[in-house]
Amino acid sequence: MQHANLSRIAMVADVTDEVAPEGCLRPMAARSARTELALRELAKLQAQAARLAAVIEANDDIQNSTPAAQRCSDAAIRAILQARLERKSFFPEELFADPAWDMLLDLYAAELGHVRVSVTSLCIASNAPTSTALRWISSLESEGLIERRPDPLDGRRFFMSLTCDALERFERYFSALPNRAVI
Repeated sequence: MQHANLSRIAMVADVTDEVAPEGCLRPMAARSARTELALRELAKLQAQAARLAAVIEANDDIQNSTPAAQRCSDAAIRAILQARLERKSFFPEELFADPAWDMLLDLYAAELGHVRVSVTSLCIASNAPTSTALRWISSLESEGLIERRPDPLDGRRFFMSLTCDALERFERYFSALPNRAVI
């Protein structure tokens, strides 16, 4: 199946000379630089289309779900985070700096998706400088909203997660907002 997809991509990219008679792409060593560039660009487009499809699906899930479970999927929370990032295309980024909320949303999505989040990843999710993000992590820990757990395989790394209290608050929060956007 992947060979058929690559063949279609090659034809669309006008590199049909790279398709072998049996319908798959020629071996990598035999491909031209033009073909490799076209395939890389098409792979990027395919990844962007997949991300867009996930956002659209998450938005459809939000609109079609029952109020109690309206936003309780990791895809829906990731769509909210993506919308928050896209604001900077329209407004100055400094107007909407809210690293604590971005981190809490990221941890909630991770919880719903059963994904572990390292301290480094949480700092990146904050969209703030690392020093600022680390201060927010300390504040959120002090408030009892997040907790740090050691990585059993690497003593140098810690994973962050929401506390049970924070999870309960998120569930109540999203249940209370059945038909309103959260951004």
